[in-house]
Amino acid sequence: MRFVDPGVGTVNEEYLFEALAHHGALVASAREVCYRKEFGPQDEMFIGDAFGLFEAKGVRSLVGIEIKDWAAAVTPKLARAYLGTYGRSCDFVYLAARRFLPGVHRVRGLGLIQLDGPKVLREADRLRPDAAAWRFVIGQMGEGTGSAAVHPGQQRLGERERAGPTIPAAHRSEREP
Repeated sequence: MRFVDPGVGTVNEEYLFEALAHHGALVASAREVCYRKEFGPQDEMFIGDAFGLFEAKGVRSLVGIEIKDWAAAVTPKLARAYLGTYGRSCDFVYLAARRFLPGVHRVRGLGLIQLDGPKVLREADRLRPDAAAWRFVIGQMGEGTGSAAVHPGQQRLGERERAGPTIPAAHRSEREP
């Protein structure tokens, strides 16, 4: 199965999202999405191959996938570049390829997907993307993403005050009769 069509771009991305079910339920997805507001005509690295908005336990996570559907093995330098670029806006970043050079497995935080299958070779670590960049990508994804996507690290004004002070469980049990 191929994941890149030279005339179209990314194809068959739904199979990659199925392999990422451990991130929760897929709420929305898109392909060939601009993920930087400062995008210019010569900035082809700012068009992401596939993005999925997942929801698990009430928390939404944006997952970005860069697809390298070619015969050559992916290098660690390329892997670090895509982690840095996608990581500005995504909670989780995956690189999907047919072959990886051994050093790619040492790139911390990056998830790896083997295109033959596809199957997850290594789960990505949660990153801390910029909240505005996160919302921008979700806004580019179109319908089904929610009109006011809330970044998982975002708090609304007054949330902390309404919640009151937090008392550790051990102290709570000492005060209760």
